[in-house]
Amino acid sequence: MVLGFLFILGVTFFSLVYVLNLPRKSQYNYTKKKSKNYRQSKKKVLSLKKGMTYEEPLIFPLDEKIKKVDLALLQSLVISSLPKYSVHYIKIEKRRIKNNIYLYQSIEITGRADKIKVLKRKLMEFLKAWFKDSELKLIKDKNSLKIRVEGVLTHSIFFNTKETIIRKQIKKGTLILIIDDIGRDLDAAKKLISMFGTSINLSILPYSPHAIDIYNLCVKLKIPVLLHMPMEPLSYPESNPGPGALLTTMDKNMVKNFTQRALNRFPGIIAVNNHMGSKFTQNAKLMKVFLSEIKKRHLFFIDSMTTSKSVSSNLGKLLEVPVYKRDVFLDNKKDIKYILLQMHKAEVYSVKKGVVIVIGHPYKETIKALELWRENKSKSIRLASVRYLLKQNRAAF
Repeated sequence: MVLGFLFILGVTFFSLVYVLNLPRKSQYNYTKKKSKNYRQSKKKVLSLKKGMTYEEPLIFPLDEKIKKVDLALLQSLVISSLPKYSVHYIKIEKRRIKNNIYLYQSIEITGRADKIKVLKRKLMEFLKAWFKDSELKLIKDKNSLKIRVEGVLTHSIFFNTKETIIRKQIKKGTLILIIDDIGRDLDAAKKLISMFGTSINLSILPYSPHAIDIYNLCVKLKIPVLLHMPMEPLSYPESNPGPGALLTTMDKNMVKNFTQRALNRFPGIIAVNNHMGSKFTQNAKLMKVFLSEIKKRHLFFIDSMTTSKSVSSNLGKLLEVPVYKRDVFLDNKKDIKYILLQMHKAEVYSVKKGVVIVIGHPYKETIKALELWRENKSKSIRLASVRYLLKQNRAAF
């Protein structure tokens, strides 16, 4: 009976290791003395309390409400049957209010008068249904609508039934398109590579099932590769960053060892960006250890900006490690039209900023949207490898 129990226990353990692809204990240089932090961290890494998730909810309250406005505009455009490219971004600016970072948008919408009328009516209906009166203030006249969310001006929308010279201005911009969470779906990686070749940047989760196969394919085809380093989110363990994650309960040696082991899986990578990490990237002591390992290998860090309180930029200056920040998330909403709208937003923003870092995920909706965007993208916008960031010396110190 005892032997039977031990057999079942052993099978259960190795099944979990296989399913989660957890790094074996022998992969890490643990000391014999098991500290309290070690025991806590190990327990958390193996936590299966609520299963594995791969994205954490973003925690910028203002930004989330702005996305609701964007969706209301998108839904209204669909209902009004306005033609393709009716939305023209006049200006996009990154702004900060306290701990919120958001993109202010000045938008022109052109189209037939009857369709513009339907659009305006539906947009007002959506906004009134989705927001409380205390959250939203609308300042409108015949040809414009200004939207204030929580007292902050977020959108200026202008309605026009004529072509304007704004659309005809030709300026150039560069997009650094990074696709995160690569490693679980080999076909998705191959599809992205076939679509964009060396202009796509794939960020690979170190212990995902197809990580090594995809990495080897990228090396063969000279596709830019990043390490997508799992880090602890504020919502942990409800949102589980997966095996090999850096946790705030770890000591410095554990952070160093976990980082080294992940980096060693992908020799010759260009950069690292964080998977989740809204809690870990706020921890200056442990982020310093992590960035020091990045520096030793002459790499740079791209902060996915899952929190506006990240300390990466300040530490980058201190340690002399190039640190860049994500500008636009593509697919918080798995909707093809929404993702296309985000790409259009990124295009216009790149014209002003010069280089814009865009992050998406290998969702089927994202891949389809990128396929449509590639067929119709402006000739003045180009995709580039993350190597371009260093060539341009535009580090966000």
